[in-house]
Amino acid sequence: MNLAFVDYVACFDRGWLHRAHPLAKAFLTACLVASAVSAVRLWGALVPVAAGLGLMASARLPLRLLKLVLYPAFVAVLFALGWSIAGAALVFLRVVAAALAVVLLLASTPFPCLLGLLGRVLPPLLVDALFLTYRGLFQLLGRLEDLWRAMSLRGGRGRLWARPRALVAALGVAVLCSFSASESWVRAMALRGYRPGSLGRAALAGAALGWGGAGGGVLPTALAALAGPAVVALSWWLGRGAWG
Repeated sequence: MNLAFVDYVACFDRGWLHRAHPLAKAFLTACLVASAVSAVRLWGALVPVAAGLGLMASARLPLRLLKLVLYPAFVAVLFALGWSIAGAALVFLRVVAAALAVVLLLASTPFPCLLGLLGRVLPPLLVDALFLTYRGLFQLLGRLEDLWRAMSLRGGRGRLWARPRALVAALGVAVLCSFSASESWVRAMALRGYRPGSLGRAALAGAALGWGGAGGGVLPTALAALAGPAVVALSWWLGRGAWG
């Protein structure tokens, strides 16, 4: 899965979940994860899975994002080997539900808004470092893609990790580009009067404004905030209550 694609979906898609306030989406994610972790019956674990798939469909998120769920699902299958069928299915559904909840948050909330939420509990300087890492990651990936394209046009074949010399050259270029970019950022930030924590405060302001700087829509925010407790209540009722 291309990280740039996830970032593009989070920033430029127009689903209702994108218009909800980041705090409401974080609360929804926490409720989905809590209902998945606390489920002790298959019925209770099925509720957050169905809710995650329903939210993804209603928000019109691309189906390609489901690939992100396959990795933790594969680990869950390996972990549940040797268990009973019911126990293995419960572990699998728990992991899938939690992964769906995280994918929903990442695919509907721009990363600067997520950093703004983290800025409420993390030191501002650490939030600044995370923001610069996010900024530099895509620049570095773009440089590596250009390098790989140039090597392919010059007669290179095969996968990069199957060619040791090409892999070493790519890693060397990545290190040099990262040093060059960091020096450029330091000079630019010094010229603009950077102070520790200023990037974190800007990200926090972006989170307060919501998606696209236009403020989270009232109805999408309310739906996201109410969907979380509803999923938790339904999961408890099916898993431990009337069907327990």
